[in-house]
Amino acid sequence: MTPNPYESPRYPQEPLPKQAPLDSDAGRPLSVEFDLSLDDYVAFNVAHRSHAVLMKRILIIMLGIAWISIPLYIGVELYQNWAGHLPNPLDPAEVSFKLLYAVVHTILFPLLTWWIYPLVTLLMRSRFQHFWMRIILRWMLSTGDTSSIFGHYKLTISPAVLHEQGPKNETSFKMSAVQKLVATNQYLFIYVSPLQAYIIPSRVFGIPGDFFQFVRTIEEWTQLKAVR
Repeated sequence: MTPNPYESPRYPQEPLPKQAPLDSDAGRPLSVEFDLSLDDYVAFNVAHRSHAVLMKRILIIMLGIAWISIPLYIGVELYQNWAGHLPNPLDPAEVSFKLLYAVVHTILFPLLTWWIYPLVTLLMRSRFQHFWMRIILRWMLSTGDTSSIFGHYKLTISPAVLHEQGPKNETSFKMSAVQKLVATNQYLFIYVSPLQAYIIPSRVFGIPGDFFQFVRTIEEWTQLKAVR
């Protein structure tokens, strides 16, 4: 029986053979074999967006603009009122209210951002994000042949080289090409470019602790600390 490539690992399907106990002694090459399904690519895209530096910078810039825009607008309006450029001058009560509002906004906005930012980050990794990403990927892949991306993979890693054999492809990269490691409880993503990464699911390891040992070994070989 061939596992349904669109079926989630959490649903019943033919169990995959478990990885043999990990042996990373003396820099010996490590090999892992696994099947990748749509859900694995969904998990990668969600993790990629939640850890993307550009997305974080855009969010910080937007929050910064929101923080200074209101006090700046109020300041310009009060200056125009003081200079007599407004067609309908503000009365003292309106001036006091606007000044108070600007002060309260300037103080409270950073505090609320400090509380909300982790919530936004959490939403970016939530099941809601997984749901929409699954719909998007299904739509993008619905008209093409997916046999080259879904199916059985074998990844062999040594301190010098990463070599992957896929359903219809075979690629190799020097270990020096690795730019970033992203680790979750379910996956390790080994980035060899800003947009391309090897996907290694934790479910293929027979012993739960082997996956974390595997991550530590890759960290040692790449001299990179995995982002979590």
